Amino acid sequence: TFCAAGNGGVWSSVEELLKYQEAIEKNSFISKASIDLSRTIFKPVNWKSNKPPFIGYSWFFIKEGNYNLVGHSGDQGGFRAEHWLIRDKNIFIAINSNGSQELSVVRQKAIELLVANKLL
Repeated sequence: TFCAAGNGGVWSSVEELLKYQEAIEKNSFISKASIDLSRTIFKPVNWKSNKPPFIGYSWFFIKEGNYNLVGHSGDQGGFRAEHWLIRDKNIFIAINSNGSQELSVVRQKAIELLVANKLL
């Protein structure tokens, strides 16, 4: 119902997002060189902002505590989603929500639980 959306009408479950992440890691549909390039922060030669860039080719780069994450997030029509990989640990976090709440709080809690249970 959102024809003009960037997602092209594609909706995914957490299980499908995990399969997508696994396909990325196995270079199943695109070369490793292309994936590595897409997951590298892009800084145009004419960058003028005082803030450093934090986006590759559609991937965002954030730091949660001691961990570097690469992922993507979005919201549309009352739905929100986040897709994150803790790069150094190869731990994947996917969050799908049918609300408008900020999902960074959920992501931070998931990381806290991973640390508390010695999984990170």
